[in-house]
Amino acid sequence: MTVSDASIAQGAAPAPRPSRPADGRMARLLWAVLLALFAAFLLYVGIPRLIAAVLRVPGDAGLSALNDNEPTSVGVMDAVIDSRQAAGRWIESGRNSNAVGLAAMQLLSMMELLPVRQPGEEARYLAMGIDALQDGLAQQPAQPYAWYQLALALLKRGGDGDAARAERAWRMAVVTGPNEPALIVPRVALGLVIWPQAVPRTRQIIADEVERAALAQPRGLARLSLQLGVDDFMRATLAGKPNLLATYAEMARLPEAGAPLFP
Repeated sequence: MTVSDASIAQGAAPAPRPSRPADGRMARLLWAVLLALFAAFLLYVGIPRLIAAVLRVPGDAGLSALNDNEPTSVGVMDAVIDSRQAAGRWIESGRNSNAVGLAAMQLLSMMELLPVRQPGEEARYLAMGIDALQDGLAQQPAQPYAWYQLALALLKRGGDGDAARAERAWRMAVVTGPNEPALIVPRVALGLVIWPQAVPRTRQIIADEVERAALAQPRGLARLSLQLGVDDFMRATLAGKPNLLATYAEMARLPEAGAPLFP
């Protein structure tokens, strides 16, 4: 009887066999496949974003000027539209669509000031603006300025149901950015256009916006009131807020800088 046979006979466990080299190769191959799949996923996700980011660059300056309410030009706004449309072919983004819509509406407002009107081009930019803003806001709704521009665009188009859609868009401009400085007074102006056909709830929101403007930007509200000839409306709306009414009345009396109580 050999030593091994004696060990087995005595009940000793057999010595463990060393792992085979093939097991290690299989594990390394599996990890390599997993890493390759992960890298492919990163490339699939990252390359379109990278390309879209590069394509957006030519329009970045124009979009920045538009957001900051700075002077711009037709060529600059066209660059915003072209760059965002090109980027949108690589990655769907509500931000790209909203930028196209805002630039189209800016171009429309610039064309409306030209001495020679171009109805065909104006209609094209209006349609582009509405389509892009509706698409962008469906994906990225927390954009008060885009909602405001959509309300304005729908009122300009004036089709069946556009007044009601504009009213809803105007309300969303309030909900998503109640204290947006650049929109406080313009929202009042657009609200006055909406007022005649507005439902009672919207009229109450418009009245609230007048109070907000009287508190935050009383001089701007007074200028708007005098430009549109709605001083009586403003005073009636603010009648329940004596302090706001007093501030507004002073600004309406001296709407430019230099009012003694409110510099």
